Amino acid sequence: MSSHQTPSHHDHVSLNEHTPHAQVRWGRLTLWITLSLSLIYGAFANVRLKGPSENNHFAHLAQAWLHGQLHLTQPPPHHNDWASYEVLELKRPTQLASGAQVEVLKGVRRGGEFELLSKERLPMKSFKVKRHERRYFVSFPPLPALLMVPLVWLMGLAAPDTWLTLIFAVLNGVFTLQLLRVLQERGLMSRLETPRQEEQRALWLVALLTLGSAHLWCAVRGEVWYTALIIGVSAHLLYLRLMLGAERPFSAGLALSAAFATRPTLVLLSALFYAQLFSPTLTPHLTLKERLWRAARFSLPPLCVGLLLLWHNAARFESPLEFGHSYLAGGRLERVATYGLFHIAFLKKNLIAAFGLLPLFHSAAPWVTVSAHGMAIQASSPALFWALSPRPTQHPQATLIARLTLTVTALTLCLLLLYQNTGWVQFSWRFILDLLPSLVMIIALRLTHVSRWLMAAVLWGVCVNALGAASFGRSLWWLELVNLPLLSPQ
Repeated sequence: MSSHQTPSHHDHVSLNEHTPHAQVRWGRLTLWITLSLSLIYGAFANVRLKGPSENNHFAHLAQAWLHGQLHLTQPPPHHNDWASYEVLELKRPTQLASGAQVEVLKGVRRGGEFELLSKERLPMKSFKVKRHERRYFVSFPPLPALLMVPLVWLMGLAAPDTWLTLIFAVLNGVFTLQLLRVLQERGLMSRLETPRQEEQRALWLVALLTLGSAHLWCAVRGEVWYTALIIGVSAHLLYLRLMLGAERPFSAGLALSAAFATRPTLVLLSALFYAQLFSPTLTPHLTLKERLWRAARFSLPPLCVGLLLLWHNAARFESPLEFGHSYLAGGRLERVATYGLFHIAFLKKNLIAAFGLLPLFHSAAPWVTVSAHGMAIQASSPALFWALSPRPTQHPQATLIARLTLTVTALTLCLLLLYQNTGWVQFSWRFILDLLPSLVMIIALRLTHVSRWLMAAVLWGVCVNALGAASFGRSLWWLELVNLPLLSPQ
């Protein structure tokens, strides 16, 4: 349809055209998605919305900041995933290998030795302790805590982290729709015959992300791990929308900063912007000077936020590259002490958790059990494998963007599979949320129509993850301690 034609009925106007009817349709979809997700998530969250979760680590970090310090103002209510070390005040100064004389030591006890934050070890018998104190920290990247500062200032540790998680989960439905709209306006998604078909395609893709994946059962939990994953999805979606065409470099840089300040593995998404910016196919109109200027504007926010995060690490743990995970369980996680946070030794167990674990069926109650390591992706969200479809797109730029995004997603997956933790304890493999927005965008770029097979796969994911949202962490959830290979070789 040419731009000067006037349609006789709005059903003949594509959603990717700038017309009042198209604007009304997008607005109606946004409102419908917002209300629907609010009701669905609220129903599944239920009594959890009455107060903070049991693992409101980000509220404790926000409270520490409000008191002008980096460690917790009081001992945590439990010992689940807090970083900590001891601070020893000595009766007399002790000389280190570096020659420095110290009166206060910071570190962890390992047998008869005391390992300092600098990794130097001292025999315990070489000094006498006058007073000791254990300091606790939140090792998770701090953006969610920053978002909680106003709530904690008003409500203290009663600040509702479950509400914060749920609100961002609802926003993720809206952000997904906005991403699809930008893809359509740029002509990167195939144009369907009627706006109704385009609406249905958008709704199926929104449903895949928000309801047909681990996003659903994570959204209704609150708690530090799930809050970080949900907010990471929000930043990821914003970044994908802003980085398209490399036209909004500073805003895209801010979104990327928010992403890796919540989930560090998302820093690899930066490659998508640079690849577009220096691609003669995707940005043929830009001169070298313009490309370099946009690269500088994009890089500035991540550089500033990155330096701030490095300072935050160094101020707490005397190392800019230490987020604190090495000091989980008081520094007593031997696999981390031996291999670090990422190592090939962790690959086998993570592969099994992500792709090998299926529910176990029994001939008596409880009938079905799920491993504490979760459920494989193909069992919980089979529709995501549509991203691997070899079908080419109808637009050469869309084909290139899909391939670039798939490459970055694969690299991120490799990083997650080398991580020291499978995601334990979980209903399905929760780290899929770090890949989810990119996978859905790839599917959108390659999708020419919504087939019955795709609908069935999305509905399967909705049913499975609804079961997780209703049962996980409640009395209806039955845990099966499936033995997996040890995280470290013997």
